[in-house]
Amino acid sequence: MRASWRQAESFVVVDTETGGFSPRRDAVMQIAAVYYVGGRSHDSFETLVKPARGLRVTERAVAVHGIQLERAMDEGLEEAEAFRRLQAFYEKNTGCRKDKEKRPWTIGQNVKFDIDFLYQVGERVRTPLWYFVDPAKVLDVLQFYRSAQYVGLAPSGSGKLEVMAKGLGVPVVKLHDALEDCRATAAVFLELRRRFLHRIENGG
Repeated sequence: MRASWRQAESFVVVDTETGGFSPRRDAVMQIAAVYYVGGRSHDSFETLVKPARGLRVTERAVAVHGIQLERAMDEGLEEAEAFRRLQAFYEKNTGCRKDKEKRPWTIGQNVKFDIDFLYQVGERVRTPLWYFVDPAKVLDVLQFYRSAQYVGLAPSGSGKLEVMAKGLGVPVVKLHDALEDCRATAAVFLELRRRFLHRIENGG
């Protein structure tokens, strides 16, 4: 963890809103990503996604994020096109299409959830996620926050994004919207990073 957070000078934050908790059985309904350089937002991507045929959208999930099935079907991109545009976003900002070594750090809140869903999308559309996301350069902000709690750099509390943000004094505009969750996640990561660097610089 120590090496990864210090190496992540530039990174892409990803988030998804889904139809449930099973990457194999439930649909992706929204994908967002924001590219950060030097602590500042450089570019962003967001789209609704038409739930792929045969995948579920549960009432429980809709109650959380508020994306109605009808809206996703009317306004969303087909799953393959949404995934292609996410890949193009990575490649445009990082140059990783021509050089796999340029795949950036990918950051998320409980990021395994989002990566698992995106991996399954990639399998369905026959484009491996690892073409543009390096599995060795994925950082979970939740784990980073737990590390900060352990050494007294973050207050106690649950790992929910809103709780972490509030505990760190990070403003949140709207939760359970993929794009706004990306921005809130980045703000939490950058504040945690600042606190760790401050302690190191002061001999902590």
